Amino acid sequence: MPKSRQAKRLKKAKNRRLIMEYWTDKPIRQFCRHLYPRSLQWIAKVISETPSGAVDEYTFVPDKEMFLNEFLGFINDELINIIEDDAVNCGIRVYVKTK
Repeated sequence: MPKSRQAKRLKKAKNRRLIMEYWTDKPIRQFCRHLYPRSLQWIAKVISETPSGAVDEYTFVPDKEMFLNEFLGFINDELINIIEDDAVNCGIRVYVKTK
C-alpha cells in the first residue's frame, strides 16, 4: 500500500518563548516587553565557556510564578556561584513558559 503524500506537521518540543538574551560582549536583546510586569513562570538558561573550550549550561526553573525583576535578582545571586572567574564567554537566555 502506498504511503500518504500529505505533509506532516512537526510538533513543537518545548512551550516557551524567548524574552531576553544577554551575552558579555553584546548588548541586551529584549523581546515581548509587555510580559515583563506580569507574574509568570520564567525559565533561565545560563551558558558559560571555559578557556579550554568546555561549555557548561545551567537551567533555572522556579517552582512558582514570580515577577521578572525578582527572578533576575535570584539569577544574579546564583551567577557568582556557578560562573568561574576565568570564563571566556557567558550568556543568559530568559524564557517564559507558554501554555
